[in-house]
Amino acid sequence: MALIRPELIPVLMRWREAAFGAALLTLGLWWAVTSFGVLRWVGVTLIVAGAAVLRSGILRLMRPGDGGGAGIVTVDERQITYLDGFGGGVLSVEALVSVAVSRSPAGTLRWHFTDTTRQRLTIPTDAEGAERLFDAVVALPGLSEERALSALRHASTELKSVWHRPQPRLTS
Repeated sequence: MALIRPELIPVLMRWREAAFGAALLTLGLWWAVTSFGVLRWVGVTLIVAGAAVLRSGILRLMRPGDGGGAGIVTVDERQITYLDGFGGGVLSVEALVSVAVSRSPAGTLRWHFTDTTRQRLTIPTDAEGAERLFDAVVALPGLSEERALSALRHASTELKSVWHRPQPRLTS
C-alpha cells in the first residue's frame, strides 16, 4: 500500500524546492525571533538561505512544463538538438544570434532560435526534455531568468524577441 498516491508524486516533486525554501525560512524566523545568542544568528542565516531557495523554487515553478508535446530535446555540451516527426535540427549555443518566443494558434509556447548561418530552429516548450532549454537560454550573456519568464508569460502569436547577440563595437 502506497503512502502517497502515484499521480501526486510528480506534483510534489515539482514543488519540492519551493517547499524546502519555505521550511528553511520558517525555521529561521522561529529561531531568530524566539532564541538568543548564536542560535539567533543561525536563524538569520537560515532566513537568508531559505529566501534564496524559495525564490529559486518559485522561478522554477513558473517555467513551462515538460513532456507531452511533439519531439525530443537534448542539450549536451552547449549544443541544442531537437528531433521530431518532421526532422528537427541542431544548433550550438555559442553560435546563437537571436532567441524569440511565440504562441502557436493552438496555444503552445515555442522557442525560436537563429544562429550565425541564419539557420532557424523552432522548439515547443512542452517537448520532452525542453526544460533544459531554459537553462541554456538564461546562460546567454545579458539575459536574465526573469526576462525569459516574462517573455514566455506574455507570448502572443507574433514573434517576440527575447535576446540578440550584442554587436561588437568598432574602435578606431
